[in-house]
Amino acid sequence: MTSREDLLIDIDRRVKAKVQVGTGGLCVVAGKGTLVIETTKGKRYIQEVMLVPGLAENLLNVGQMTDHGYFLVFGDGKVDIFDDKTLQHMVVSVRQKGNRCFPLVFNANKELALKTSVQECSKLWHKRFGHLNFTSLKLCHVCLVEPECFNEAATDVAWRKAMEDEINMIEKNQTWELVNRPFDKHVIGVKCVYKTKLNLDGSIQKNKARLVAKGYAQKPGIDYNETFAPVARLDTIRTLIALAAKNNWKLFQLDVKSAFLNGVLEEEVYIEQPDGFLAKGKEDKVYKLHKALYGLKQAPRAWYGEIDSYLTQCGFKRSTSEATLYVKGKGKTELIIVSIYVDDIVYTGNSQELLQDFKAAMMQKYEMTDLGLLHHFLGMGVIQSDDCIFLHQRKYASTLLQTFGLQECKPVSIPLVPSEKLRKDDDSGAADEAQYRKLVGSLLYLTATRPDIMYAACLLSRFMHCPTNKHFGTAKRVLRYIQGTLDFGLEYKKREGTVLIGFCDSDWSGSEDDMRSTSRYAFTFGSGVFSWASVKQQCVALSTTEAEYISASEATTQATWLRFVLEDFGEMQTVATLLNCDNTSAIAITKNPIFHQKTKHINRRYHYIKEALQQGVINLIHCPTKEQIADIFTKALAREQFSYLRELLGVKSVHNLKGSVNM
Repeated sequence: MTSREDLLIDIDRRVKAKVQVGTGGLCVVAGKGTLVIETTKGKRYIQEVMLVPGLAENLLNVGQMTDHGYFLVFGDGKVDIFDDKTLQHMVVSVRQKGNRCFPLVFNANKELALKTSVQECSKLWHKRFGHLNFTSLKLCHVCLVEPECFNEAATDVAWRKAMEDEINMIEKNQTWELVNRPFDKHVIGVKCVYKTKLNLDGSIQKNKARLVAKGYAQKPGIDYNETFAPVARLDTIRTLIALAAKNNWKLFQLDVKSAFLNGVLEEEVYIEQPDGFLAKGKEDKVYKLHKALYGLKQAPRAWYGEIDSYLTQCGFKRSTSEATLYVKGKGKTELIIVSIYVDDIVYTGNSQELLQDFKAAMMQKYEMTDLGLLHHFLGMGVIQSDDCIFLHQRKYASTLLQTFGLQECKPVSIPLVPSEKLRKDDDSGAADEAQYRKLVGSLLYLTATRPDIMYAACLLSRFMHCPTNKHFGTAKRVLRYIQGTLDFGLEYKKREGTVLIGFCDSDWSGSEDDMRSTSRYAFTFGSGVFSWASVKQQCVALSTTEAEYISASEATTQATWLRFVLEDFGEMQTVATLLNCDNTSAIAITKNPIFHQKTKHINRRYHYIKEALQQGVINLIHCPTKEQIADIFTKALAREQFSYLRELLGVKSVHNLKGSVNM
């Protein structure tokens, strides 16, 4: 029975009757028709479906379904409908409702065929293709659907194999032990999470099933204690890449299979047996964890403790400035540098022997995948050529344009219009806050390799709360700029110097709402920048000099940290770091205690730059505004100046690189 006339064909309106529903009430029948369902074996027809106006749900009679060749399996509060008696191809799975009925939701199209789907299924988009099960998805190469539960995944051979591989890895690693269910301990549930991993070109790399614990059910002090685990900063990764380019080193990558499964737990944790993999005859037992599972709150910390302990035993020295950075070697003659980002390991150095020994030792200790040369890391593409190392996010940028429907938009040459100013209240009307936040957050991630949009992204991020249509329009303009620069990225030239050079700048009272200034800085070895920032100052500067002075002080703290990291890399800076500033008054304040009346109110923390200057850490020098790289982070610039400073940043098209380089 159905109340929707658009779902039926060949309706016979001469049929008049009344039917009694589960509540005891009577409903008038306005006709009878035929329902058409498309399956992997062709069309199936369900005849004598009654049209009942006012019926809240679509109901199918079990007898009708079996008469038309369907096989129904009831149990666990649901019914699974299959094409035939082999039970290999599920048409639909329907949950039982409180009234003991099994309601179906139908989506009709303009043609004859009618599509069926389950109401709680979130894969709404793939219904347009008529996919009723995962087997039919093999016929469509543009459709990527990931299962949401075990029952969906179990019907597909590839996902079933992915689950088996995950369980085998867990058992091989001796992660758990089957024990009797404890009565005085909390038992945590588990589930499988399914993910299709893609290559940079969008092709499928592999289907991955991950068994995760329901960590939200853990209780602090009982199931876990400390949870913090460090991860590598993007500044550190880019610094390592820039250093490798300078020394003409190759960057390599290892991937730890099921990394968290290697972390040894300090707490006593029990989990349920996963669906589909219950031990025969021991279904009432549970697993006691010896090592961590994904989803546990302490899993990242346990893995970091494990890898840190092993690398220390292998003779690596952990950096005091970056907890995920490890160095081993003898001076500059034999050196290997390792950076860890959860389960991704990037390593480089000048000793082939150390590199080979490290890879062999890691692959013997852990289940590893040798990915060879670094080419894809944290969503960034890495191209290593004979002349440079090139970082880009072309795939991510293309996906971003498609997400917001701008893949065919007309490009612009600069991200922001110099004459336009943004403020919180501009009377342009409220924009969709969720969409705006999604867009700005994506732009901020894109700045990992695109410092040319850093100012635009940071400016837009100030209006996350109650954005207006003007803010949204400005954000879309940045996407139009991305459309015209899809193949742009950061170039780190090989065999350049390793003398650290910094640039700092600020815009005085650049914020239209609170009149605060913004500090900007950038650091380079002479080619592409590898560390940059655009941060609003914490106080209102009373003059341009004060704003520049505060910006130089904040850049000094970053320069100090970078010098520590470079020292760990074996590249100690023997001379003071040149910090370029285009304000002579700020330089004078730094070097001499003058202008006391104008500087006596400045917070003492910003006078750190004077001590760094005296100790030879930095050397603040003047540079012309036209050559000030950090100026691109302070305001919207005209096209000529913007393009010139973008070139100085090292941001360029892949087509402008030397040699034959393809993304």
